[in-house]
Amino acid sequence: TVMYTAEVSAYVTPDHQASARAVLDRLVERANELNPYRGRAVRASLAHGLKFTVIDLPSAATRGNIIVPDEVWGEIDLGIVAVRDRHHVLNAHGLGARRGVLLCGPPGTGKSAVSSVIAREVLGEFTVIYVEAKAGAELLTAVVEEAQRLGGPVLIVLEDVDLWCGQREAGGSGLSELLYAMDIKADARILTLASTNDAEALDKAAIRTGRFDSIVEVGYPNHVDAARI
Repeated sequence: TVMYTAEVSAYVTPDHQASARAVLDRLVERANELNPYRGRAVRASLAHGLKFTVIDLPSAATRGNIIVPDEVWGEIDLGIVAVRDRHHVLNAHGLGARRGVLLCGPPGTGKSAVSSVIAREVLGEFTVIYVEAKAGAELLTAVVEEAQRLGGPVLIVLEDVDLWCGQREAGGSGLSELLYAMDIKADARILTLASTNDAEALDKAAIRTGRFDSIVEVGYPNHVDAARI
């Protein structure tokens, strides 16, 4: 369409509306089964609306050569297990399977590298969606809605979230978009892995429990870790 949105419409007489609806429903169901992004790594960007582009992930980073506190891997692994393996139990008890982990720390401490390692590890079993800053500020809700249609677990990566989502006094749409998107479908199989250089720059409502269950500090290495690096 002129809005760069893929649409299928059926024009029928009133007595055939039920049949047309059944055909459209089958098309949607089949399209979801054949979704070309499922199990792939994609970048979500803003280009006349939401755009997905399949990307390659760097293969050099591993848990063996990214030196960060063990707590970092441990908290992320808890989120992965909840979304991938324990979602039925969590949802049955009304706890929700959706999880969020926020990595905090100064530049150069390995936050983006950690995200790359996790994305590479879960790719195939998870669909991995890297969300660009502008798409996050304006279309994160649409990203989450698309993630639900993909089927299976999804990893959403939000890097440097403080660039587009600050305190509410600063204005802008980024905060309200994040708050709304993080509250959609608590039972969805979505793990959000975000990073920020400054957690204090984020509004308290954005990082409360239920949106980000774990806030993990990724600081500068101590002498032992520096020697390992």
